[in-house]
Amino acid sequence: MPKILNYDTFCENLDEVTSLKTFGKRKFHPDGLFSEQIFGPVRNYTCQCGKYHGVSKEGGQCSECKVDIVNSDLRRKRFAKITIPIEVVNPLFYDLLVDLAGKTFKKALDDLMRNDKSILYMTDEEFVVTLSEDTIPQGARKWERTEAIYELVKAVAEDNVGDGVDEWKLVLDNIDNLLTNQIIVLPPELRPTSKSSGESKQLMDKINRYYVQILTKKEIMSGTIIDIHRDKALYYTYFKQLQKDVNELYTRILEKMAKKEGLIRGNILGKRIDFSG
Repeated sequence: MPKILNYDTFCENLDEVTSLKTFGKRKFHPDGLFSEQIFGPVRNYTCQCGKYHGVSKEGGQCSECKVDIVNSDLRRKRFAKITIPIEVVNPLFYDLLVDLAGKTFKKALDDLMRNDKSILYMTDEEFVVTLSEDTIPQGARKWERTEAIYELVKAVAEDNVGDGVDEWKLVLDNIDNLLTNQIIVLPPELRPTSKSSGESKQLMDKINRYYVQILTKKEIMSGTIIDIHRDKALYYTYFKQLQKDVNELYTRILEKMAKKEGLIRGNILGKRIDFSG
């Protein structure tokens, strides 16, 4: 479980998807979700520009298009990442916390995640989430945004460690992985795309649509002239949208993998489908 929770370590050495474009000049865009430069060649031991082809060139990289000369099976194995401008709550961590702590904690956590008026404060060694700054006692310590989420989760975990539930120790030991700005991108052959015959219409696995939504919001945020970290209302506008997209993305991934005909079953049976487009 700790390895699953630690997105940042998993993503540390992964190449980054930065472009919204899927295709460019009738080939996969080099910085997009189906990039041959990031995920490997569509055709066995053949680079994108065609300069190198054949198993005799295995292990090299094309000097022109920068595609690795390897077996196309790599596109079922190689992950990538998307780096977003603000941190969100690790969705696997969120599910674990809600299961452990119950409805009261979930409401407090959701308020801090979704309401731009939410503030966490401490008085008499108790943590309280309020939606009105007027209710905060004078001199009380207070936290906002993701800092408040971190402090609340840490405090609850510390209070519950030693009650016989091993998961709370797991939470506390991995508290630094609660927030992340790294989004794991699955290998492309596990989330296919193609163009319909004779048309320009793009057929895309639903998982890709969430990646596109995240990339779109990243682009919008990067293009704004307002410092979103200073404007709390604007910050929450983007934070809530990104958090929703990230949660739905990982829910979709887990649902797909859990289905009888899903990713795990397909890989075990050695099922191969050509999604080269």
